[in-house]
Amino acid sequence: MNKQMLMKSNSVLVKTLIVLGFLTGIVGLGMAFTPVKIMALFPSLVALFISLIAYFIAKAKQEKRVVVFIALLIAVAGTSVALVNEFIVKDTVVVDQKFEEKKEQSVQEVEDTDELDELQDELE
Repeated sequence: MNKQMLMKSNSVLVKTLIVLGFLTGIVGLGMAFTPVKIMALFPSLVALFISLIAYFIAKAKQEKRVVVFIALLIAVAGTSVALVNEFIVKDTVVVDQKFEEKKEQSVQEVEDTDELDELQDELE
């Protein structure tokens, strides 16, 4: 009876770890595509660790490991994307030339308006 209960609890343990691995892996993968980049590494590594634990438990109990592999794949993808985005992809700021020209034109118009106001004040 205890052995059956232990096998059942291990199966539940593996399922729980798989769900946690999926959730943290998806969160990490989603965060990897946002500007927080390196912070996405934490949930991705947690998912990788949890999925590896689930894999080794499932392997020891000779259970199906297909879902565990999928959770591992998501965790590895999240970790990889976070690392690539942080260390390989460089963010650059492009200067918008048209905006700069409009800004200068606006400043010039304000200066011209100020000069006209001064001239008008002198005439009065």
